Amino acid sequence: MYTVYVLPGALPEIKRLPEHIRQRIKRSIDELALNPRPPGGIELANVPNPKLNVSLHRFKIEKWRIVYAIDEEAVPWM
Repeated sequence: MYTVYVLPGALPEIKRLPEHIRQRIKRSIDELALNPRPPGGIELANVPNPKLNVSLHRFKIEKWRIVYAIDEEAVPWM
């Protein structure tokens, strides 16, 4: 299981979403802990700092996008 962190700056954005979208996004974020590479997700090519061992991903829910990083080194069992 992965640990999911939401950046503090994203919280006000989430709160401004329509209720039905907010609930879908919250569920999707929770599901990232179990499956960080959901169907329909896309790995982004340009990692801001290649020295970090993270991969950037995004997926869409209607017109909104969730962008997140996966840090495999932070996963305790790997």
